[in-house]
Amino acid sequence: MEKGPHQRVEKVFCEIIGVRASDLSDEISYNTHELWDSLKHLELVAALEEAFGITLDMDEIVEMEDFGKVKAVVFSHLEEDEK
Repeated sequence: MEKGPHQRVEKVFCEIIGVRASDLSDEISYNTHELWDSLKHLELVAALEEAFGITLDMDEIVEMEDFGKVKAVVFSHLEEDEK
């Protein structure tokens, strides 16, 4: 069974940042999570682009400062593709 977009974002995020799914919340942020550094952020961007076949621009990359915003940015691309 194919995973939905929310589960796919969650899986990529957890694998790259090193968070257990059970500990994941929209508030986990770049500034407060010790494992989420600049290198992990770039790895996350690359993994999301590959997983969803999207290209994130610099403003979006900077905007993704917490998990909630990561989801919002990815979902905005998926909504554009549906139009």
